[in-house]
Amino acid sequence: MLNIKIYINLLRQFERIFKHNRQGSIKTRHRYKVAFERFLVFLFFRLEKLSNIGPKRLYAYVDYLVEK
Repeated sequence: MLNIKIYINLLRQFERIFKHNRQGSIKTRHRYKVAFERFLVFLFFRLEKLSNIGPKRLYAYVDYLVEK
């Protein structure tokens, strides 16, 4: 239950930031949104605030994708 609350919190933070994005076409923005949501699924066990995303977490996600 707690993990779902953390995920929803991260999703709300993301939506607050994403609604101001006006770069690229609508399809491009949709793809970015979907990709970032996959990233959030990877992160939500380890993170509670989007501002705490650092290079270490990005490298771990890239390694995860390469292994997958």
